[in-house]
Amino acid sequence: MMERNVTFVKTLRLWLCFRNLGADRRAQWKYLQCKKVSFSLSRPSSEATPGGNSGGESATLDVILKEIREMKKLVTTVPTLIEDIKSIKVELIHLKESYEYNSSSLKSFQDQVSSLERGVSQIEKIQNSLAVPTRK
Repeated sequence: MMERNVTFVKTLRLWLCFRNLGADRRAQWKYLQCKKVSFSLSRPSSEATPGGNSGGESATLDVILKEIREMKKLVTTVPTLIEDIKSIKVELIHLKESYEYNSSSLKSFQDQVSSLERGVSQIEKIQNSLAVPTRK
């Protein structure tokens, strides 16, 4: 029963403090335990805060700044990637043209070979019909 009263008193005190804040401060306000939880979730405990500052807000800003810098590094590589993609497109176009040329050349070669085979076959037929049986 005593714990319930203590919790009620803490809650009442917290509510009164919150009520006395201005509208802009209310929007930024966070319960102390919530701040600790969000800080521990946003930054691992093994990571030291730069400058020896152990404040939750500063640490969160440091994490955000670090992430922004990492994103900036990624964004700076985008123009290079675009140029690489353009050059790959050009190479693919040349490869396609080469494939089409080689394919048509191969088709032409196959047609010539087929024509030669038909010619050889006809010559063999003529040669067999002209062949004189040998006498023994």
